[in-house]
Amino acid sequence: MRLYLHPISSNARRVLLTAAHLGLQPEIVEIDLTSAGDRRRLVELNPNSKIPVLEDDGFVLWESCAIMQYLADQTPARPSTRGTCGRVPT
Repeated sequence: MRLYLHPISSNARRVLLTAAHLGLQPEIVEIDLTSAGDRRRLVELNPNSKIPVLEDDGFVLWESCAIMQYLADQTPARPSTRGTCGRVPT
């Protein structure tokens, strides 16, 4: 499982926090948003050219909320996390 991100991205940070909460340790691939090569690689993964992007055995997912739900679904031993990962803080 690989997570493409830039550390300044708040959406990427919330995915990282979700992974940590669930006890998952995805391989982190930092994307340099100022590098043309990294931007091209990002577009290959996500046509919207946005981060974060999760790649898991050929399955590619973007949008932080979708990634958090996917991570929660990968941890069936902790069903209580399913209801909380998509909740919007008020």
